[in-house]
Amino acid sequence: MENLFQEHAPEVRKQLLEDNCYEIKEDEVYTRPLTEEEIEGHKTELFEVALEAREKTDELAEVRKEYKKKLKDLGMRQSQLVRDLEFKQTTEKGTIFLFDDQQSGMMNTYNSQGQFISARPLAPGERQTSIFTVKKNEKIS
Repeated sequence: MENLFQEHAPEVRKQLLEDNCYEIKEDEVYTRPLTEEEIEGHKTELFEVALEAREKTDELAEVRKEYKKKLKDLGMRQSQLVRDLEFKQTTEKGTIFLFDDQQSGMMNTYNSQGQFISARPLAPGERQTSIFTVKKNEKIS
């Protein structure tokens, strides 16, 4: 099929189409064949869009990797806070000081700020022996 009224200017062509048609439909969606020039333009644009899409995909992968690490760090911190709240204590690294209390039979632990950390029973090797204990365990020869 050939194009109609191509020998006329665009304004005149539109008027001729309106005057000679059976029906006019406004805002109708339709398809038309591409010209060779449009085909080449579409190929060029497709290539450019594909390159940009690839670059954006690579950027997205990097951003995902960064966010994944941030989320992992947040998750670890969240787990630590839950444990701290559950047991009402936290784990720290630092210098501790052990004080034996021979009267109560306990070993008391303090941190470098002098805060009480914990207490446990004295181990057998930590108990001081008294003169009475030594005499009791001595064999009389």
